[in-house]
Amino acid sequence: MNEDTAGAVPALTREVKLQKKVAQAGFDWGADEPVLATIEEKIAEIRHEMVSNALPKQLADEVGDVLFAPAPNLARYLQIDPEAAVRRNERQI
Repeated sequence: MNEDTAGAVPALTREVKLQKKVAQAGFDWGADEPVLATIEEKIAEIRHEMVSNALPKQLADEVGDVLFAPAPNLARYLQIDPEAAVRRNERQI
């Protein structure tokens, strides 16, 4: 599945494309609320790793878990281009 989305495409855009393919294969949350619950669960895991003085690699893995599927999927459910949303926030700084 990943071959079609690799290359010079920005990571979040690539992830949204990959998640659409995964959803077509039957692996999907089905609604935005389960995606939000997953994000909250992943944030709790990050907090746990932080208070446990986890190694940077472990923290990176947990942050990657949020960025990999739930965050781009939430954008997909809300019909938001995640790259555009990040760029818009960057301009506000």
